[in-house]
Amino acid sequence: MKRCIQYLLISLIFSMASASITRCGEPFDFDDAFDSIADFANNQEHIAVRANATDSAGILFDIVNATGALDSTLINGLYVRTNPLRRKTLSSLSLFQTPHYQFGQNLDLFVTYNQTYAGHYHKDKDSIDSAINFNQTSIIETVDQLGLDEVDIPDILGLFRPIKSQEHKLAWVLNYANSYQEYQYSFTLPFVYQVNTFFLTMDERKRIRDVSLFDPQDEWAFARQHLISDKLGIADLQISVERLLKEGTLYRFHGGIDFTVPTAFAFKKGIMGRYYNKKNTAPSFSIHDDLLSPYGDGDQQTALINAEKLAFSVIDRMTSIFVENELGNDGHFGLGVFARGVMDLRPSITLTSKTKFEVLLPADEQRFMIQPITRSEMGAVKALPANTNPEATVKLDELSALAKRYFFPESFKTQVFPGFIVQSTSKLSFHKNQWTTFIGNDFWFCSKEKFLKINAPSTLKDQLDTQAAKRGYAISSTIFVGVEKRRPHSDWDLGVVASFCPFTYGIGGDYSLAFTLAREF
Repeated sequence: MKRCIQYLLISLIFSMASASITRCGEPFDFDDAFDSIADFANNQEHIAVRANATDSAGILFDIVNATGALDSTLINGLYVRTNPLRRKTLSSLSLFQTPHYQFGQNLDLFVTYNQTYAGHYHKDKDSIDSAINFNQTSIIETVDQLGLDEVDIPDILGLFRPIKSQEHKLAWVLNYANSYQEYQYSFTLPFVYQVNTFFLTMDERKRIRDVSLFDPQDEWAFARQHLISDKLGIADLQISVERLLKEGTLYRFHGGIDFTVPTAFAFKKGIMGRYYNKKNTAPSFSIHDDLLSPYGDGDQQTALINAEKLAFSVIDRMTSIFVENELGNDGHFGLGVFARGVMDLRPSITLTSKTKFEVLLPADEQRFMIQPITRSEMGAVKALPANTNPEATVKLDELSALAKRYFFPESFKTQVFPGFIVQSTSKLSFHKNQWTTFIGNDFWFCSKEKFLKINAPSTLKDQLDTQAAKRGYAISSTIFVGVEKRRPHSDWDLGVVASFCPFTYGIGGDYSLAFTLAREF
C-alpha cells in the first residue's frame, strides 16, 4: 500500500485544533479511512498475498512492503527547531533600570502586567511554521491518491501555520533600598503568576471552526489540557550595590554591581492549565498493536482512542518545547556591572541613564534534541524481510520506532552557557509641582548560547541536531512612558508606567503596564 502509512501518521496531527476530529459534524469514521486505505492498497504491488483488505494482517503486509513511501516524510522530519523561545526576566524590564530614588531608605511596590504577545521561534519568525515542517508535499500526494475528498491537506495545514506563543505575567514586585556610608544597596523580589500558551487570533480561530473536519465544542477544555502552562510563585532575586563615584553641580555618576540569584520557585502549578515536565519520556507507540490490530479485530473505537492519545501526546510534546517556561532565568546565576548617571539639564528636566553588562553563568537545563532519521536507517528497515506475519510485525515495529523519533524529540540534561547581556536605558524626566512625567528608551542585547555538556549516551551525541536546540542572539528596543505624583507633605509617590517594543529580533515583542507605590523614609 504505497504511502498509506504517511497518511496514517500525519492524520494524527490534525487533532491539534480540537479534542476530537469530525467530518461534517459527525465523528471521523476510521472505518471509512481504513477502507479507503485498504481499497487503495488492493491496487499496489506487495509481496504477501492477503485474503481480506481490512484484516490487520493484510493491512500489515501492505504497509511494511511499501516503506519507500516513508522516505520523504520521515527523513525531512517534523521538527525544524526545538530551541525554547527566548524571553526577558522581570528584573530586566525598563521600569527597574532607572530607579527614581536617591541615596537613602526606600520601599517600592510595583504591580505590573507584562505580555509577550508573539514569541520568536527563530530569528524574526513568530509563527510556528518556522519550527515545525509543514512543507510535506508527500502528504498531499498521499491523500490525493487515497481519494479522501473531504481532507484538503494544504488548507488544513495552512490553518495552523500562524500559531504563535504568548507569555503573560502578573507580578507584585517588592524593591527595598537603603544606604550605608557612600554605598546604596537594593533587593528586588517578584511574586508572579505566569501563563504561557499557544494562541491564534479570533479570525484565525474562526477559520478553524468553519472547517467541517473540526469540532470546537470543547475548545476551552482542550486548550487547558494541551496548550496552556501556568504557575504561581516567586521569580529570581535581584541584588544591587552601587556607589556614588563623582558628583558635580548638575550631575551625579554612580557605578555598581548586581547579582541575579536563581530563587525562582513555584508554589502552585497548573491552576488554569497544566505543568509539562520536560523530563517526561516519549510514550510507547506501536502502529501494529495500537492501531492495526484493534481495527483488524473489529474494535474501531479502540483504534480511534489510541490514535487520539497519540495525537494529544504529540501536541503535549510541542507544548513542552515551545510553551513550558520556568518563573525565573532557568537557574542561571547572573553577575553584572553597571554605570548610572543623573544629569540636571534644567531645574525641571532630568536625564537619567544606565548601562549594564551582565554574564549569565552556565547551568543545567532540559533541552529537546532532534535525532534526524537518515537514509541509511530507512534503507536498513526496507531491507528487513516481511514474508511472514512475525517478520512483518518486526519490520513494522522498526517503523514505529522511527515514527516515535519523528514525533517525539527527546530531552537531555544540558549544561547551557547563555552568554552575556548588554542593556542600556535612558529616561528624560520633566518635573512640575508634585508631578513628574518621563519618556525613555531601553536597548537590550543577548548573545548566542553555547552547550558545554550534553548528558546523552556517547553513541547518540553525534546524531543529535544540537544547533536546532540553541537560541541565537536577540535584540529588543523598548519605549516607555510614565507619570508620578507626590502629594504635598507626603513621602509617598504614586505612578504608572507603560512600555512597548517597536523592534525585536530573536525574542518576542512585549508590552507592560505597571502601577508603582513608593515610600522614602
